[in-house]
Amino acid sequence: MNPITLHDLLLRTRRSIALNFPQAIWVKAEINQITERRGHHYLELLENSENSGPIAKCSAVVWSRQYQQVLRKRGETALEVLSAGQEVCLQVDVDFHEVYGFKVSILDWDPAFTIGQLELQRQAIINSLKHRNLLGRNRALTLPHVVQRLAVLTSSRAAGYADFLAQLKGNLYGYHFELTHFDISVQGNT
Repeated sequence: MNPITLHDLLLRTRRSIALNFPQAIWVKAEINQITERRGHHYLELLENSENSGPIAKCSAVVWSRQYQQVLRKRGETALEVLSAGQEVCLQVDVDFHEVYGFKVSILDWDPAFTIGQLELQRQAIINSLKHRNLLGRNRALTLPHVVQRLAVLTSSRAAGYADFLAQLKGNLYGYHFELTHFDISVQGNT
């Protein structure tokens, strides 16, 4: 048995990564989580298998300076891309350090890829509705003058939800509303 030192092992790992990733590459992944601290955006990237769930996961970061550069370059559409659950195409720099470990730094992202994926999903839903003859069914319904059965999709902790309930309860005409609430997560802390 000829053991090597931990430093030697990690140095070889660093060299191997540097050799295989000499420049930035484009990677497809899903954003599982994203948090922002002091202008830096920390992401957990994920790749799922259709059958067995996650098959790859890693942490990544967009440094604040890089984030601002991408926003100047790509415009407002760049903001729509970085959110949990989005499938994204990211340009990343891959690095490894003997003390600090594996690091993926995000240099750029392609909004057209994500928006294209969302459009494909939208078209699939529309085609499914057409196939099942459901697409125009709402147009065939006759609505009463005052709709009193409502479904609300929001976080139960959202301030807007509380305001909405107050408006319904205090309506000038004394209408009674039947409300079905679906608790979902929304943008922000609620």
